[in-house]
Amino acid sequence: MTALEISSSIRTLGEVLNAMAPFAGGSVPDANDQEYLDWVSWIQVKQEEYAKRAFWRRCLTREEITVDGETTVLPDRFNRPNALFILIVDGVDWHENGNTFGQQIVVEMNNDVTDQDFGKWQMRFLIPPVNKDAIIWYYSNPPKPVAESDILLLPGDMIAYAALGQYFFTTGAEGSQDNADGKAEDRFNEYLSIEVIPDKSVFLSHTRQTPRVDYLQRAKNYYRSRPNRSGQAI
Repeated sequence: MTALEISSSIRTLGEVLNAMAPFAGGSVPDANDQEYLDWVSWIQVKQEEYAKRAFWRRCLTREEITVDGETTVLPDRFNRPNALFILIVDGVDWHENGNTFGQQIVVEMNNDVTDQDFGKWQMRFLIPPVNKDAIIWYYSNPPKPVAESDILLLPGDMIAYAALGQYFFTTGAEGSQDNADGKAEDRFNEYLSIEVIPDKSVFLSHTRQTPRVDYLQRAKNYYRSRPNRSGQAI
């Protein structure tokens, strides 16, 4: 059997499938076959598993939300209890211990079966905010690749090895699950060793939104102020 070696340059779902093929029967299954759906599912699941196991800069996501009341539901892609990185309100990181506002946040899963947000991650505030705009940075689940042109956020070779390990385990096909899993873990550790998370101060210094410029009004004001105008309004 060919040595289990996969290029580190692969990025799309199609490239990951093609990288798996030489070690899993020789070709990618037909898109209408259940086996193809299994391969895609393994890739999706393994990418999500690795996303939850580490703090990946490429999974650090920014959104603008409104916090209101004792609890606020977190975005759908928020993926674990320690995924909250920064919550900026009025220029202050409320997630920072000892912040100047005196805010404290607990991240929890809503386990009230009678609540419409049952099963969702949420923030619980020591000091309930009232309809405050906020910028949140958090570690998210990568989007699931579906089309073969879809790009995986996490390294494609790592995910291909991990999916191959699942292939060998599930099908009992010839090949080494331990070898595939081991290579996936080697890539995991290698990529994490060069992953750099910027200091929080970098994010805080870029929190102010650029003021919206009304260029039409600016033009009107300019032409009104020009000398020798007839005085006709625009």
